[in-house]
Amino acid sequence: KEAERNIAFCDSLIPIKTEEAEGLKKGFVFEKDSVYEEIGNYIWKQQTVERNVQRCYIRSGVNEKGEIYLASVFYGGAPINHTGIKVSTKDGQFAETAAIPYDGGVNYRFKDLGKTTEVVTYKGEKGLDAAKFISTNVKERVKAEYTGGKPYTLYIADGDKKAIAATFELATVLSDLENLQKSLLEKGVEEQLEKNIPESLKKKGIEVTACKVHIEGELLKVCLWTKEVPDGELERGIKDELAANWGIREENCEVLAWENGKQTMGDSS
Repeated sequence: KEAERNIAFCDSLIPIKTEEAEGLKKGFVFEKDSVYEEIGNYIWKQQTVERNVQRCYIRSGVNEKGEIYLASVFYGGAPINHTGIKVSTKDGQFAETAAIPYDGGVNYRFKDLGKTTEVVTYKGEKGLDAAKFISTNVKERVKAEYTGGKPYTLYIADGDKKAIAATFELATVLSDLENLQKSLLEKGVEEQLEKNIPESLKKKGIEVTACKVHIEGELLKVCLWTKEVPDGELERGIKDELAANWGIREENCEVLAWENGKQTMGDSS
């Protein structure tokens, strides 16, 4: 069965990806606030906050599920009120983050001893293009322009480029691992539902010859086959039962039959 092959494929890849991730994690420290955070982050050892006070730089991190983030840090006498960054190489290629308005959270700033610190964080898709660009151009001179406020430009230090490239690599592996585990879970749930749904229908006097379940994120889709071409009453009964017992919406349920070796649509009237 295809489902069994998929499960076997995921099963075989998970230990390989896990070992790869564990190897990559050696260059990182794991940080998690047990009170405020459910998911922790991996930070390149040389990019921890305490090692980088009072400087302007681009830092990165990745959470346990493989979601990467970039953060632009500004330190200076007067605020520049930036909301994003544009990274580029001398050949004109570039990438940009999303603009993050000031909110005191993912875009915050503070003053200490007459100096201003600004930190803008670009999570997931908001910073992915820029993170990938820096990672790809780790051996090139990469310019970072702080955007959205007063102009400010820096060239990303080699150590920071290395950190972002390593973080991007770990993020890719952790994301692959998360998707494999999710797929394995979904396949297991799908198989169980393919057994349970026909059983619940049978208790209502409805016989189905086959059931196929497909999970797409939070969406549950079901296709059922009956011995004969289902009429409107049978199809209505099946869909009502699936909605009541399983929360499956009518538009995500299809009732079919096999007739003379061919798949036949049910009466949708």
